[in-house]
Amino acid sequence: MSAFQQIIEGIFTPVLIVFCLSFLGLLIGKIKIGNICIGLAGVLGISLLLGGVSKDIFPKWDDSYMKDFDFLSSLGTAIFLSVIGLSAGNAFLNKKEKRHEKAFVCGFFVVFLGALIAILIAYMDPTLPEDLLLGLFAGSMTSTPALSAAKELYGEGSAVAVGYGMAYWIGVLSIVLFVQTVRLTTCDISLQKEPFQKATETSADPLLLVFGSGLLGLLFANVLHISSTVGLLLCGFVIGWALKKQKKKIVNLEPYKNLGLTLFLVGIGFPVGARMTFEIAWFYMFYGLFISLVSVGVGYCMIRYLFHFSKRESLAILCGGMTSTPAIGALQQRDRGVDLSLYSVSYAGATIALQICVRLIDLVVL
Repeated sequence: MSAFQQIIEGIFTPVLIVFCLSFLGLLIGKIKIGNICIGLAGVLGISLLLGGVSKDIFPKWDDSYMKDFDFLSSLGTAIFLSVIGLSAGNAFLNKKEKRHEKAFVCGFFVVFLGALIAILIAYMDPTLPEDLLLGLFAGSMTSTPALSAAKELYGEGSAVAVGYGMAYWIGVLSIVLFVQTVRLTTCDISLQKEPFQKATETSADPLLLVFGSGLLGLLFANVLHISSTVGLLLCGFVIGWALKKQKKKIVNLEPYKNLGLTLFLVGIGFPVGARMTFEIAWFYMFYGLFISLVSVGVGYCMIRYLFHFSKRESLAILCGGMTSTPAIGALQQRDRGVDLSLYSVSYAGATIALQICVRLIDLVVL
């Protein structure tokens, strides 16, 4: 080992690397080209890039060290899913209209569109490994829960994470570009009051709710031997719904959701970048692009014209159906009055559908 490498390894401790990747990725995500920015997807990009050169810079790192990043990924996922469950439960069942129930169903349909395309691709290309296909599907739908479910089926050493890393960028760019190019008129961006704008107080500190929900969700999953993803989402949803019944609104959860997603992207991106040194058929990325484009394009038309939502509402629901935080952030920059409750409920429907579809794809293409 050269003296330079010893100095580098002495300075760049694992914790420092996590903060470095998060900071640089978030900065890159804020860079705008026109009115378009990639948001949190920048964290995955820089993590993949630096992960790819990590073995040259840090030769003493081995697979056992990379397992530390698996823990970081699991922690970020748990925080992220707890927030999603709380948000969806607290926004569900608005008695004024049936919009939330319809948005929940739309989230289901967007995901099933992607799953149908993934199954079609599997039959068109029998040489495509099943674990890589599930990773491409999860990445195309920008879904952390789908990745977690697929990893539970195939394990940490599978190509699931590699497929996810390849397709996630494509999925993010597809939905972000779409929501920023659909033209919104003055009629779409109305001044009507939205539920999330009302100032209400929560019955507990948001941080306490996130970790309390995570604790109960993981205990529930371990006791019943079910997926941790299902346990976290279900407990978060029930807690959020119970607070909603008491007319309590949970506020300020967005920073915790972004924190969880950032930790997840670093935890999954860095080791995936290191594993992507072996030869991969890069045309597999076009499969991810096909899944994303169909889900976004056909999904939007279905939401807009079959369920009769406005453009503004359709885009928020589509962001939820694609489980895309960067996309809803881009939409909020265009329209501060976007109804986040529709996004949260659609996200919940999509997340449940993703759990079903991951197992469905695995069964069909087996």
